[in-house]
Amino acid sequence: MVASASDIGGVTIAGKPAPTGFCANNELSLPDFPLKDLIAMTAQTLLNALEHCGMVEIDGLHAFEFALDEDDNLHIECIDGRAAKHWEFTPAQVAAATFDEDLQSWLIVGYASDTKTTGEHRLVCLGDVVSSSDDEDDN
Repeated sequence: MVASASDIGGVTIAGKPAPTGFCANNELSLPDFPLKDLIAMTAQTLLNALEHCGMVEIDGLHAFEFALDEDDNLHIECIDGRAAKHWEFTPAQVAAATFDEDLQSWLIVGYASDTKTTGEHRLVCLGDVVSSSDDEDDN
């Protein structure tokens, strides 16, 4: 379809008025509101973010082992040197997690087995991480 400005500033497509948001220079015009409002409207929950990541970083440690149990408690496990570390979060704690825009990470309160205390933890969801044990030759 060809867009042309025919009437005073009007845009038509195939002789009909163009949909709202269409400009004469063939660019889409967005509503005039702050970007932070757009981000807030599309913000996701921690649970949603976890569904789409392959690894998490918790308190600076990388963990591939994270899952929900039968009661929907979130468990995260990793090895720090020779010490196994385990964090556990209830569904309410996961739902209450807040996203820190400046640090691009989640703040969540939960139990850490190494300190045997409940406290605040910083969680970063990292993209899909794929590892393979197959050695591929480029020959």
